[in-house]
Amino acid sequence: MTKTAPVRDWATDFDVMDPGYLADPFTIWDQLRTTCPIPHTERRKSSWMPLRYDDVTTIAHDVEHFSSLKVAVIPGDEDADPEEFDGPNLEYGLPPISADPPLHTWTRRLLLPWFSHTRVDSYVPLTRNLCRRLLDGFAGAGHADAAADYAQQIPVRVIAQILGVSPDPVKKIKKFDEKFGLSFPLLSDEDHAVAESYGVWVEKSMYGKTYFGNERTTFVIGPDGKVARVLRKVKPAAHDELVLKTLEELDLDGA
Repeated sequence: MTKTAPVRDWATDFDVMDPGYLADPFTIWDQLRTTCPIPHTERRKSSWMPLRYDDVTTIAHDVEHFSSLKVAVIPGDEDADPEEFDGPNLEYGLPPISADPPLHTWTRRLLLPWFSHTRVDSYVPLTRNLCRRLLDGFAGAGHADAAADYAQQIPVRVIAQILGVSPDPVKKIKKFDEKFGLSFPLLSDEDHAVAESYGVWVEKSMYGKTYFGNERTTFVIGPDGKVARVLRKVKPAAHDELVLKTLEELDLDGA
């Protein structure tokens, strides 16, 4: 464990890496709520720690002064890409969690239907099978990292869905879905905001005429939230096989 200098005053010098804090933060929080509900520290690039629900709610809604783009508990350079990373990345983080309005607004609206009670119930069989498969994968070894080998694998694979994004209006997409009985969500991007964010709203040409439209592209997002692979100008006939092969290469099968 990293050694840190003793805390002089929890209201003005708190340290989330202090052994006492790690062992029992709740007692410290309770004391501070009555004396200094928003303590501050100059450690690790300076930070504040709101401890009351009302304060947290107020801050969350004050998007003019507080941003969600940087959400690390301990400020640092952890958001910078490593030197060896040469792939594309999401320009605005991982919306809606690490995004500000107006990007946050429409991305949250896109996701909400897929986290309703009915939709979540449909994930139960998948989740149980996934958990059993993960346990079977390291049961023979007799040991595992509970976080890396198990807990961190579950949400990314359960939440991950094939999202079809189209510039067509909702009504047209609904008819398409009903016609083919698709088992994955289709999202309407009528104002092509999503396509532009991902760089796939491009100029095309046909029969001597130019126009703008979606470039048929698949983005594979890894467990770390970064774009792990971009499959551009994919052919429908070979697309399924290509995606499965990519997931296997990236060790993301089952995601």
